Amino acid sequence: MCIGAVLAGSEKGNELAKSLLTIKDLLLIGFFLSIGQHGLPSDDAWLMAILLALCLLFKPLLYFVLFSRFKLRTQTALSASLSLNHYSEFGLIVMSIAVAEHVLPESWLVTVALAIALSFVMSALINNYSGKFYARWSGWLGFFETEERLPEQQPINIGSARILVMGMGRLGSGAYDYLQEIYGDAVIGFEESSSKTEEHVRLGRRVLTGDASDRDLWERLPKQQIDKVLLALSNHRETVMVAEILRECGFTGVVTAVARFKDDLEALRAMGVVAFDFYDEAGSGFAERVVNSMNRKVDPEAV
Repeated sequence: MCIGAVLAGSEKGNELAKSLLTIKDLLLIGFFLSIGQHGLPSDDAWLMAILLALCLLFKPLLYFVLFSRFKLRTQTALSASLSLNHYSEFGLIVMSIAVAEHVLPESWLVTVALAIALSFVMSALINNYSGKFYARWSGWLGFFETEERLPEQQPINIGSARILVMGMGRLGSGAYDYLQEIYGDAVIGFEESSSKTEEHVRLGRRVLTGDASDRDLWERLPKQQIDKVLLALSNHRETVMVAEILRECGFTGVVTAVARFKDDLEALRAMGVVAFDFYDEAGSGFAERVVNSMNRKVDPEAV
């Protein structure tokens, strides 16, 4: 552990970590297999594991109150609380040591292993509905939000921008450049990777760091100011998710996107998204179709 801490800050630290990743995963799998060799769980073990898993229902409540006191927005506090709503697999390491030292009987190791497995299943199911839960109860959850917020939780200033390009990859960058020539400062881009954001800024583009699938991002944006959102995302599921978040957040402007398959196009259009075929559009072509889809020539100064 000490050697790892010393090497963590070295130039070769990341390379060494990647080289050891396979060995670490192999040893981890071996450890879990050794836990399974302690035998099948009894009825009492199943009952205790279920009770331990049900205790997790109180864990996100405590985390939510704690995170709210740390000046986080309710959406961020809720997402973080639900993400932590499971038992750590490292508890098995502690339990295996306790069993080896005869502090606890061997049956407890199987019980805790079951409880951890059940906690991960419960956490996955709950997190799938976290967005819908927040959309329904956001007003009530806002009671726990403090008046003062962290700098990272403050409303996002996009200046005079009224057109957002979400995802500044090859497609998004091409769309941004085309629209920027027409609308100027009315266009702004968002990129999930901070390093890529810095690269775009060096090239003279107005780009901010932000994850399009993060509901908190849209809560912090002035939605009443935004007219159009271009979803230049490579993942169809993420595109659908963002489109749903926009509608749930009350965005009434134009949402456009691209899709690679006909079924995806139809699904997006059924949601009210102005969707185009990815293979027929590329960067500026996508943006040009977006402009033409408005059925009128927009005055750049009026956008």
